[in-house]
Amino acid sequence: INRWNDSGCRSWPSSPVVLCMGLTPRMYRDVLEPVAQYLAISADCQIVVLGDALTQLSDVRDADMKISDQTLWHHWGTEARALEKDLIGSLERLLYEVVTTKGLKELVQGLGSHWADAAYKMLNLFFRCYLPQIFPQAALAKHILARHTPAFVLSPDRSDARVRLYTLLATKMGVPTLEVQFGLAGAEAVEWRFCAADFVSVWGKESQDALLRQKVESAKILLTGSPRYDSLVAPSPLVVKRQRERLGVMDSRKIILLASTYVDKTHSEYAKPEVLLEMKRAIFDAIQTTPEVLLVVKPHPHEDVESTRILAGQTENIVFADRVSDIRELIIMSDAFISFGSTATIDALVADKLTICPIFPGWPFSETFRASGAVCVPETGDEIISLFSMIAEGELPAGDDERNSARVRYLERILYKLDGQATSRIGQHIIQMAKLQSITTKYS
Repeated sequence: INRWNDSGCRSWPSSPVVLCMGLTPRMYRDVLEPVAQYLAISADCQIVVLGDALTQLSDVRDADMKISDQTLWHHWGTEARALEKDLIGSLERLLYEVVTTKGLKELVQGLGSHWADAAYKMLNLFFRCYLPQIFPQAALAKHILARHTPAFVLSPDRSDARVRLYTLLATKMGVPTLEVQFGLAGAEAVEWRFCAADFVSVWGKESQDALLRQKVESAKILLTGSPRYDSLVAPSPLVVKRQRERLGVMDSRKIILLASTYVDKTHSEYAKPEVLLEMKRAIFDAIQTTPEVLLVVKPHPHEDVESTRILAGQTENIVFADRVSDIRELIIMSDAFISFGSTATIDALVADKLTICPIFPGWPFSETFRASGAVCVPETGDEIISLFSMIAEGELPAGDDERNSARVRYLERILYKLDGQATSRIGQHIIQMAKLQSITTKYS
């Protein structure tokens, strides 16, 4: 695996290869890495994780070499350059045919000179500017798949356009492919209309229905649950100990975890940024009234952390976690969880934590969780103070039994099974589809 061949890329192992698309590190960590580890234990194969940059990947993960990391540009060599040149030549020939036939003239005929000119500019922009931008990635994908012929391609869902290249090319070559759902799938998830993978692993019935509405073939959809939630079903006590030590919490005091967030231009079409600031300020004010409780703030990866620190002030019982840390481990070690409607709220519900979603007037992003009945929904700063006081005293809010029943109903609707076995279900599907030889059926 460490050798490089004449074309400038690392030689691949002789045993069957499962190619894992780790181009988006967080997606790989959450939903593909558990599957890769399962396959490394349960199947006779090599797992190659294809990433974007050396800084995101280690050179070799396992001593037994069953999981290794490669970057896209390790494969950039003579063959890939030749493929890119072929693509450029094909495009030039296509453009020549289009502009020298009557087809283009007929296309813009009757539009008027202004619209005809705009159409020419649009086509020129697409074919000469935008389309050539993907040629290096397309050449790499074609080279990697054609030269190294993996037995299987495993990827997260379709938010990264490069993943679509590998899925399309692999399917065309007869290499089986599987996409693993990463985020919520709703009516807005129109990208699923262009699903080219052989199979899609989905969270549960609700996601299955959403994909069916986007015209994904029912035979492609596998109900498996998500690997993201497996570690939350039966967490290790070592995770709690490690995280508390990392945060410097040496006593047994209660911990509330805040999944912070931000408002960008798109979000501001639905809610004013001032509403989010008001809710954050109310939380920081409330924690000052309960000094015996520690508030751990996990910033969103794209949040302006310094602004949030300034808003929090110099309160001694507020600490900030690294914004790129795994929020699931922070949830495991916390006693209560508070968010503004992020998908991490589902993590907290799976982990069976007291979950709080403030909904001040003008904030629509937590309405789904309010409707579930599974969370506390304070609407004022005083209500947040009251909840924090109960947490400090070890009390449960009124109606907690009803909320727990609602939690189970909600999770059963959006997730397949809360048994911590989503990873093994996906792994077994891959072993069957790729015709890999099983080593063991036990995974721990």
